[in-house]
Amino acid sequence: IFESVVGAQLSRLPGTLYYWSEGHHEVDFVRVVDDQIIAYEVKSGLTYKAKSIEKFKKLYPQAEVEIVDLDRAQQWLLNLNGSI
Repeated sequence: IFESVVGAQLSRLPGTLYYWSEGHHEVDFVRVVDDQIIAYEVKSGLTYKAKSIEKFKKLYPQAEVEIVDLDRAQQWLLNLNGSI
């Protein structure tokens, strides 16, 4: 459910929203605005591994990365809504 909430909020922003995967690596959301790439990894657990984000960054070193987790969700959503 948390990932769906994040996706719904991201879909309201400018740009195009994608899902990225390669092999067993995946990034939940990738937003492209003009020539800017922003990868969003959504985590609802207390711990997580960043192997997929690391793989994505190797392929797209110019990309920005945001980890969205439950601990920072409220502040992230407030910041995001200020961008809409």
